[in-house]
Amino acid sequence: MSDLFGHEHVRRYQETDGVEGHRWRERSSVPLLTTTGRKSGNEWTTPLIYDMDGDDVIVVASKGGAPRDPDWYRNLSVHPEVGVQIKGDGFRARAAGGRR
Repeated sequence: MSDLFGHEHVRRYQETDGVEGHRWRERSSVPLLTTTGRKSGNEWTTPLIYDMDGDDVIVVASKGGAPRDPDWYRNLSVHPEVGVQIKGDGFRARAAGGRR
């Protein structure tokens, strides 16, 4: 179980292929999501909590209850192509879905 946060979480996850950082706190599982900034064009990698629905990776765009969507979610409106890493498995995907 990990209490890593932010950049340190991303770094340790990448260095260990998710051995450190895939399991987070109260049995949550974490992928890394890499998006392209809608303004900067830079790539940003964010650890999120996820679940699976068949072959689909499901994440919830929450910013801890804040009224504004997280930046990674806002980036998807311009650049829906993303990178995903689950443990040592990295792949490209296209974000789909939206508000429900």
